[in-house]
Amino acid sequence: MDVNACAALLGLLASCADPPPDEDLATPLATAHTLLRAYHLDRATDAQIQRRVRRGIVSSSEHPVDEALLRKALADFDPGDPVDRGLAVFLVGAIAARRDRLQESMAGDRGSVYVGDELLVVFRREPDGWKIVMERSVPAAIRDTVRRR
Repeated sequence: MDVNACAALLGLLASCADPPPDEDLATPLATAHTLLRAYHLDRATDAQIQRRVRRGIVSSSEHPVDEALLRKALADFDPGDPVDRGLAVFLVGAIAARRDRLQESMAGDRGSVYVGDELLVVFRREPDGWKIVMERSVPAAIRDTVRRR
């Protein structure tokens, strides 16, 4: 096979390959950072994060939540459900408070980010990349507390 035929075949194969995942969701760790960006915590100092965690990381005119990034990062998020919003706030607070101690692992279509020693955030790979599965990531006691409120 000549060089031109090989180049054409490689071009054809490349065009048939799956598109690369969204950079925001390329790995579980990238998705965790995307969730932080949704709450404008990705570039915050530790002191700013601690202040916002104490205040509940609520959306404000100063820090409006980026809804598109929030929906993008969470596999099982219903934007109209206040419980899902509470679960998302719990996750972003936990990830933000320990953002320098995140460790990722991946096996097949499942992934994890260990948030310090306290929390395991569970991910699944979807066509557009890795997404957080809130139902498997938020501890049952926290889910129950949020649902009762």
